[in-house]
Amino acid sequence: MIESRQHGLIASYFDMFQYAGEGFGNKENILVRQYGNSITDNAISHNTGTIINGATNMTKALVDAYLMKDGLPITKSPLYREPAGFMDYFKDRDPRLSMTIMKEGDPYSQTGAFTYPQLIFHTTGFCYRKFVVPSDLAQSNTSFLDLPVIRYAEVLVTYAEAKYELNGNILDEDLNYSINLVRARAGIPPLTNAFVTVNGLDMKEEIRRERRVEFSMEGLRYWDIVRWKIAEQVLPQDVRGTYFFPGYFGNVNPAVVDGFVVVQKKEFRFFDPQKDYLWPLPLSELVINKGLTQNPGWK
Repeated sequence: MIESRQHGLIASYFDMFQYAGEGFGNKENILVRQYGNSITDNAISHNTGTIINGATNMTKALVDAYLMKDGLPITKSPLYREPAGFMDYFKDRDPRLSMTIMKEGDPYSQTGAFTYPQLIFHTTGFCYRKFVVPSDLAQSNTSFLDLPVIRYAEVLVTYAEAKYELNGNILDEDLNYSINLVRARAGIPPLTNAFVTVNGLDMKEEIRRERRVEFSMEGLRYWDIVRWKIAEQVLPQDVRGTYFFPGYFGNVNPAVVDGFVVVQKKEFRFFDPQKDYLWPLPLSELVINKGLTQNPGWK
């Protein structure tokens, strides 16, 4: 697909998830879920209101995964400062962060701009911005925005991951051929072997990080966690949100641990690696085919 030169990256990451990214003019589109055109020409639609009302929330772990603008993680970059206020999350960060979650002043509804997260709805404090078109809210929250199933950026990042997994390393030439095209669009410095070595990074983890942030909230993360066999490490953890800045979120009192909003504690989250990497076979299939046996741990 890369060598065919039939596809490329749309110039604006944000436009990929707006009406500007629809149609054959956007060569990043490979396969999309198409919707209708208007209220009067409505074959099928979806509801954008559920997004801004908190149906989808980013976690602190995801927000922390975004690099600083120097290409370094927040744990290594001299640019990073712990946020003293909500807008500090976006200072000197990968621009994709502010294109994915709402910040003050972003168009939020047909009547106004985003002010601050409503923790009663946006339970982690990070309100989703991708796929939100405020003008759609004026028509009973009905949206006709196409949703990408696979886009060219995924081909590029998958290529880089596959090359690394195949060889245990990856050449700068292959990085420039793939993942660095995605990083360049975001305005992030290229990933090179020298950059990884000098800064004490792990190439595999940086490739995985790029996949995580580029496709955040697009439905790939769980399957990547399972595919990488890291579910028992990352899933049974507290689901944390933003710092709780007193007085900023209005008159709400969420659960706060170590200064962070906690949506769910790890005591209520489980993943059994001996069982949960496989799903149970349906009972109906077991009845039909006596040669099947249930997957381990399932009854």
